[in-house]
Amino acid sequence: MNKQEIEKISMVVNAGPLEALNIKIDKTGNVYRQGCGGLPEMATSATAVLDKSIFDKLMESVPQGILDAPLNYEESDIKNHLEYIITFYGGGQTKPNDDSTWTKTTVVRFLLDNNTSFRDPQLSFADKLALDAAELTNAWYFDVMIDVRYGNKSTRLGAKTNISAPSSESDRKEDFDNYASQIRSGVRGWDLAALAKDTVYTMPDKTKAVLEVKIAPDMTYFTFDATTEPQHAELAGAPAEKKKWWK
Repeated sequence: MNKQEIEKISMVVNAGPLEALNIKIDKTGNVYRQGCGGLPEMATSATAVLDKSIFDKLMESVPQGILDAPLNYEESDIKNHLEYIITFYGGGQTKPNDDSTWTKTTVVRFLLDNNTSFRDPQLSFADKLALDAAELTNAWYFDVMIDVRYGNKSTRLGAKTNISAPSSESDRKEDFDNYASQIRSGVRGWDLAALAKDTVYTMPDKTKAVLEVKIAPDMTYFTFDATTEPQHAELAGAPAEKKKWWK
């Protein structure tokens, strides 16, 4: 596949039977995301039409050489499996919204043990591309999670964001707590407070509020304005030691 033919990129990271991260981005700005790259698996996913520059920025780091000779590598001795699947689509589809009908696809795949010593430039590429995609969509996915947990909507969500989330309040809170913990322990040092900065939220009663995030060793507070009681995610503990980003 020629790099100029790529119209969509899918990035999936699996840890055992669980999906740690799933992001799909196409050249028109359509985005799908589930997860932050950590465990437990996130139950909340969302689709939206975002800025087309996200796709363009990802494409800047895609070398033609990988498309010419993509690896499909599997280790023979796997106890706890870790899988990267990067798929490039192009050449048009015979059926809209059906990824199996793209006329051209190129797949880079690694199935490894979680404690692998295997190294390869294409593995580094797959890891970096997945992280870059998460970073470029972090602000939007943060607002998705704020909407799921508190019902407060930011203008960054836009009219075309569709969210799939747990139905019960307790399950939504648990998913949000897992999200906050995974963001805090991410290898790139993602900052919840920075994701919230200068963003205005519309609360369920239609009043406007600015979100302030305060980080403590074992708790993260989300305060929406000076007149409301602080709402917070009570984390299970301090962020995990920063090792491999998918943990």
